Amino acid sequence: MFSAILVLAFLPWLDTAEKRNRPNIARLAKQFFWIFVIVCVLLGWLGGQAAPKAFYVIAGPRPDLLLLRLFS
Repeated sequence: MFSAILVLAFLPWLDTAEKRNRPNIARLAKQFFWIFVIVCVLLGWLGGQAAPKAFYVIAGPRPDLLLLRLFS
């Protein structure tokens, strides 16, 4: 899993195609790479946060039953 992320980190520099034929694709790939990095950092930070107390009040002792309570 780590190696897949490592390959994505070096992906913008691994583009060996001639730049005169595909300049927009390389720019787009770099933009998507940085969006991916930002989303990974954001989701990692959110995953480390404690759930609010209101979540436990709504979901009860079994958070997996939250969907059943919402849709029933």
